[in-house]
Formats: sequence, structure tokens, C-alpha cells
Amino acid sequence: MVAIPTKNIDNLTLTLLKRINTELPNVYGCSMFPDGRMVFSCFNQDKTIIFKADGSKDFEIDNIGPTFDGTEKGLQMISLSDESVTNVINTKLSNFAYVTTFGDKLFYTNSDNDSVTCCDYHGNILWTFCGIYVLEFLLGISVDNDGNVFVAGYSTKNVVVNSSDGQRYRQLLSRKDGLDRPTVLLLRHIYK
Repeated sequence: MVAIPTKNIDNLTLTLLKRINTELPNVYGCSMFPDGRMVFSCFNQDKTIIFKADGSKDFEIDNIGPTFDGTEKGLQMISLSDESVTNVINTKLSNFAYVTTFGDKLFYTNSDNDSVTCCDYHGNILWTFCGIYVLEFLLGISVDNDGNVFVAGYSTKNVVVNSSDGQRYRQLLSRKDGLDRPTVLLLRHIYK
């Protein structure tokens, strides 16, 4: 058996591929579909806009209420096949919790105590990273193909990557790179 080496966080670099002008204030949520389309939610204007992979507007959904990645009753999973709801985490999360998945794991931020938690779909905590002094007021979160976790620090104006086991971290971007209170992250995985 041969183990394929994963990308080490020390060797990671980010490249800006495209800027998307959503023309929306206060974009608090974003996602990417497998076909490359991007979804942005606007808290102030009660709308969600979907952009094509090339950055052009596809369509928008208006008057859906303030949209945000927050949760109040813990974390729930909805089955796309039968729409059943399963409670994953029953404790109250931060009002500004952001959530993402990778494989059989869930990752979420907690801006109340500046932490990132990795758990399985049953809510069993696998690891927690406390980013005190490194990341403050954590918001957006994303995971790359190797399970490395990227987190936006709103107050510290930076993006930090955690290793897939949560044991190591490294700052990737800061205000020196032009960041000013980042709220969401959207990664496109490109490996050469």
C-alpha cells in the first residue's frame, strides 16, 4: 500500500482567480455548486443571488427574509431524498456560526469563544482549535481537498488555515494583503 502525501499547510499558497462584484452589501453567506455556480446571500436586502462559473449573474431569489449562515437550535442535517431532519448538535451555537462539510466531517466556527470545531455527523467532537489572539470573531469557513480548514477572522482581518487534524495553523492572508473584515470564504480547489 502506498500513502499519497497530503498538501502540507506550510506549502499552501492562495491565488486570487476572480473578483465577483455582487453589488450586494453585507454578504454573509456563500457556497459553490459542483458545476462552479456561486451562491451569495445578502442579509440586508433579503435576497440570494446565484452567479454562473464565469461570474455573470444567473438568477436571484428576492424577499426570502434576512439570510445568514447562523443557527439557533444547534446543527441539523436535512436529507435531500426524503427531507427528514436529524439533530447533529443539540447545543446552541453562536449566532454567527458558519458551517461546512468535508467527507464524513462537519466543521463550524464559534465567534463567541473564537474556536473551530470538527465533528462527525453524530456530533462527536474530533478536535477543536481555539484561535484566541490568532483569529478573533471567526466567521467564514471552508475546507480544501486535503481536509485543511480555512477560517476568516473578521476582527483580526485575516485568513488562517488549520491542518486537517486541527493541530497546526498558519496565517495565509492579512490586512497587508488587502483584507478588511472578511466574513465568508469560497475556495476553488485547483492542484497542479
